[in-house]
Amino acid sequence: MTTCLIFTQVKPDSIQVRPGRFSLPAMPVENGFVNSNLAGYLQKFSTPDSTLGIDAILVAQSGFQQIGQQLPNLGKDHRYHWIRFALKNTGTRAQSLVVHIQFKEVNDLSFYVVDDRNRIQYRQEKLDRRTPISQKPIFTRHFAFPLSIEVDERRMVYFRLHRKYSGLLVPVKLYSKEGFFDYLFTADMLLYFSLGIVAVACIITGILYLFTRRRLLLYYAGYCLFYGLSIGNLEGLLTQGFNINIPLLDENTNIVFLGIVDLFITLFSINFLQVSSYAPRWLRLMATTLVYCSGGFVAYAWASPFSDLNASLASLLGLVTMLVVTGMIAYGLAHRKYEAILYVVAITPLFTMAIWFAASVLVGLPRTWHFFELSHYSSLFEIIVLGAGIGYKLVWDRNKYLLELNQLQTDFTSSILQTQDMERQRIAADLHDDLGGTLATIRRSISDLISDSNDPQTLKKFENLEPLILKSSQDLRRIAHNLMPPEFDRIGLSNSVAQLVLALPAAPTQFEYLCSGEVHRLGKEIELNAYRIVSELIQNILKHAQAKQAAVQLIYFEDSLRILVEDNGLGRRTENTADQTTGLGLKNCMLRASYIGAKLTRETSEAGSLILLDIPYQPTS
Repeated sequence: MTTCLIFTQVKPDSIQVRPGRFSLPAMPVENGFVNSNLAGYLQKFSTPDSTLGIDAILVAQSGFQQIGQQLPNLGKDHRYHWIRFALKNTGTRAQSLVVHIQFKEVNDLSFYVVDDRNRIQYRQEKLDRRTPISQKPIFTRHFAFPLSIEVDERRMVYFRLHRKYSGLLVPVKLYSKEGFFDYLFTADMLLYFSLGIVAVACIITGILYLFTRRRLLLYYAGYCLFYGLSIGNLEGLLTQGFNINIPLLDENTNIVFLGIVDLFITLFSINFLQVSSYAPRWLRLMATTLVYCSGGFVAYAWASPFSDLNASLASLLGLVTMLVVTGMIAYGLAHRKYEAILYVVAITPLFTMAIWFAASVLVGLPRTWHFFELSHYSSLFEIIVLGAGIGYKLVWDRNKYLLELNQLQTDFTSSILQTQDMERQRIAADLHDDLGGTLATIRRSISDLISDSNDPQTLKKFENLEPLILKSSQDLRRIAHNLMPPEFDRIGLSNSVAQLVLALPAAPTQFEYLCSGEVHRLGKEIELNAYRIVSELIQNILKHAQAKQAAVQLIYFEDSLRILVEDNGLGRRTENTADQTTGLGLKNCMLRASYIGAKLTRETSEAGSLILLDIPYQPTS
């Protein structure tokens, strides 16, 4: 009577069920069986406490209801739940099977195998989330139980589960013994491979942060670290594999880790998407508030015992985090940020799983085996894609920095060269107008003195001065011409270089000028800098090469101009005796060549030196 009374007072379950019969249909196990999720064969019955044991259940055999879900989700129903299913070996040989419950967050688990005469053939009781792997029937992080069944035999499996707080998921599958260990090997390999990727990403970005001090890398490393810890804790690696127990953390370990993950996701998104440059103030304020809320929740969940409220708050925090990140991504897409496009690709699987998970906790949305098996790898996909995105962003930022630095260097070089040219023009004008005029006046005055003087000695002195003044005037014109050739814009580079070379004295070095090909006018700035280079090279030959002969050649090709300056001087021997002035002259030539996009090459030998200046033609628009 007492047993019947207990059964009749059971409240309807929160999950989707349909009425069941007293007889339990058996799932056939045939030859070649590998695995099954037992969909359509699971039945459930709940009691308010643990006083009802397996013996009473076997006596009554009533009150069970069919589970209509593919993946049984008992929600936040904190009663004691009995789940049963029946098997029959329809094959031609005995079967060694394994019942696997891939969920470890339970406070009480008991497992029984019953034959067709209601005799208990196997039992395991008082298992929970703290049970060491060494004390489990099969060494695995979750719960696995052996089951042997002979030909034509029927077995009934009962197990009772209880979770004090939060939702209770029952991902139960039936495997053949070989199929289970194959699955276990594959699952462990995937788990360790995934955690290895996360660990490598965390270590690399952490090291990069130490060198670059970029917060983006710190936030990504934190995200990887606590995502890996949450997966390790959820899979039982921390407590059962490595026996790691964090102070003040027990069942609330995972929600603390997930709260920290939410914190780093928000910080990473703010930095990666650069929301401060385009997002509205209210979104930036919401994201900042979410950061503080995540930090506050972590502190609260760490200090308080695990409860339904904490679990609901963790789910709600994850949902709000995803919505805020989605808002930032939406504004990034509106402003055509490539980071936002990359984030959409990365977050789509995780976003789908997070919404599904939060809805399953908050409103009881059913989960499927696809959801359960892919849930761990959605964040892994995000980590890999975002990691690749960070790498691309770092390379892109580096290239942008180098381009800006190169542009700055070009602008600085341009400023220096333009200043030099302006100063040359000013000096040339001053020499020609002021000093040239003064010398001309002095020459006329001496001519007048010669005409007025009757003293032969004085006349001779004045006559000796006149050639010196004439030479000074010629030198002055030559220097002014070298500084800024007259009518350079009109006659161009080729004629200006020809005038420069032809004006040189025949001693100590005799210069020759050659020009071949169809003359192609370049831009004024390019031609003027090329002229300065040639002038500097000529001066170096006159001062340092000790050459008897030298030549300047301009060769106009179809797509470029090649200028050759060669001599038969010291060549390689001058490298050992060259002073600082020579080095500065060549550096100035290389600076100008780089500025106009030309290539300067210097070749030396015992017979002399050869300098090549290749100037590509600029495309015309």
